[in-house]
Amino acid sequence: MAMASHDVTDTNVMGDINVTPMVDVMLVLLIIFMVVTPAIAAGFQAKLPEGAHLKARPEKDDRTVIGIDRYGAYYLNKKTIPGCRAKDVATPAGVASCDAILRNMLTQEFQKHPQDKVLFVKADQTLKYGTILHAMDLARQSGARVLAAVTEQKPGTKPDETVQE
Repeated sequence: MAMASHDVTDTNVMGDINVTPMVDVMLVLLIIFMVVTPAIAAGFQAKLPEGAHLKARPEKDDRTVIGIDRYGAYYLNKKTIPGCRAKDVATPAGVASCDAILRNMLTQEFQKHPQDKVLFVKADQTLKYGTILHAMDLARQSGARVLAAVTEQKPGTKPDETVQE
């Protein structure tokens, strides 16, 4: 019985790594991160004041929320209000223009749900108190009947379960 010999130089095996699939995967990941990163950074971002023994309440999408970031820019339901960005409210004329825009947008928002004229205020903890009072005054002029300040639970404390609604 004769054995068939096999010559090693005749094989079709390559010793190099095929990088094309790896490059394809990396490009797809790059595109995903390029699309997702601006969406994460967009919207209202502020460090809210902290409180102890707060009652946990889930956020509802149908509520009207006004936000003020640490630069003084205004947001309505996590969307930037055009004409009320930080650079727009740097001058007295810009503040007056922003006030008119904000009053109009809040009035329209409260007309969408006239039975619920509650406004939740999310403001950065480093803002001056007068800025928050000014926003609350504009909300009252726009038809808000109840104003609620939103805070975060202080680290190391527990929410209060005894608070009745």
